[in-house]
Order: sequence, then C-alpha cells, then structure tokens
Amino acid sequence: MQNDPSVSARLDALERKNRRLQRLVALLGLGLAGTFAAGFAAPRDKELRAEKFVLTDAEGTERGQLALDTRGNPHLLLRRDKASAILTLGGGLSIRGEDGKKSAWLGIGPAGEVGLSLWSEKVRDGVRLKVNPDGSSGAYLLNESGRERVAIEHLADGTSALTGRDDQGKVRSFFGMTANDLPSLVMFDERNAKRAGMLLQSTGEPLLSLDDATGRSRLELTQRPDGDPRLRLFGSDGATSFEAP
Repeated sequence: MQNDPSVSARLDALERKNRRLQRLVALLGLGLAGTFAAGFAAPRDKELRAEKFVLTDAEGTERGQLALDTRGNPHLLLRRDKASAILTLGGGLSIRGEDGKKSAWLGIGPAGEVGLSLWSEKVRDGVRLKVNPDGSSGAYLLNESGRERVAIEHLADGTSALTGRDDQGKVRSFFGMTANDLPSLVMFDERNAKRAGMLLQSTGEPLLSLDDATGRSRLELTQRPDGDPRLRLFGSDGATSFEAP
C-alpha cells in the first residue's frame, strides 16, 4: 500500500513541532534551575549600612538605639522605663537602675585614668575607684555631697596612705607608709594645722609629736638609739624649755 503524500507531510511537520517543543521545555528547565540556584545562593552584599538603628517593642516604644553621638563616637543605648544602659566609645559604660537613681559607671576619663564609680539612690554618695596613667591608684568613699570622706591611695612615689577628710573636704587624719616602709600617723584640726603625729624614724626610733594651733611642735617623746626614752618640751618660740633625761 502506497503512503499518501499529504499524510507523510503532516507527520513530518508534527515531528518538527515536537522537536521544537522538546528544546523549549529544556530551555525552560535550565532557566528555572538557574532561578532556584540564584534564590538559594548566598547574597553577595553582606553589609547593612545606616546612620542609626532603633530597637522598638511590639507597641512601637523605643527600647534602644545604635548611632553616633554628637562627637562622632559609636553610641549604644538600651532602656526600659527608668532603667538604662549606655555604652559609648570614649565615654565608657553607664548603667542606671529601675529607680533611675542607683547607677554605676566604668570607663576611661579625659586624663587617661581608668575608673569605676558606684552611686546609691541619693545619686552623689558612693564609691569611686581610679587608676591613673602614672601608676597611682585609689579607692574613695563619698558623702551625700559627693565629697571624699575616706581615701585609700597608692601614690606614684611608692607611698601608701589612708586619708580621712571632714565634710568640707579638708584632710583631718593621715595614716601612711612611705616608699622605704616607714609608717606615720598624722592628725589635723579644722584649720588644717597638724596637731599630733606619730612616726617611725629612718634610724628606727619611734617619735610622738604634739603641736599647737600654729603647727609648731610643743612636745616630743622619742627613744634614744640605746633604747632610753627622751622627752622634750618646747616654748612658743620653738626653743627647748624642758628635756629629760
């Protein structure tokens, strides 16, 4: 049986159309595969840049922010009601309690000193710790006015001291140890005049001194190198008025 030419032509056309459809499907498959691959690939740009980031709660209330302060330093602020924490490069870490009063600060001061300060709900009284660039350091107890009342210090020259101050900030007592390990105790009146002192002399003998309101020594009790005691009394002109033995 001979084939109908018209039927053969239709079959050839159908085969060509089928081949074109297969190529189109293959191209579509490659395109979809590329799209999915691009969707799951890691993004090229991994940076998120902004001048300020703001953290809010579900109600839209601001709870924190990351930005630059007025001096251009990075500044992180976290807060809830009256409580807050602020971290600033160049300004340190400042924390305030739930009452908005009790607080703490840790940082480096303008002179290069490293410090830690703790305050009560009275805001000004508390404790301050400090380490200076020259190696000296101290712990200071503050009264309600923010004045130092008691200080424990180690000075750059090697002296260690416990100092007591009155409410006006004047030194009233001093107990210290020199760099060569000689202890001393000195007491001052409200005019800052030395009134009494005890020390161990470089020769090893102890010395007790009582002074008048002008700071002039009026009585000295010490010990001779041979171990015998020695008492000396002085007049207002500084001259010895009595000595025994």
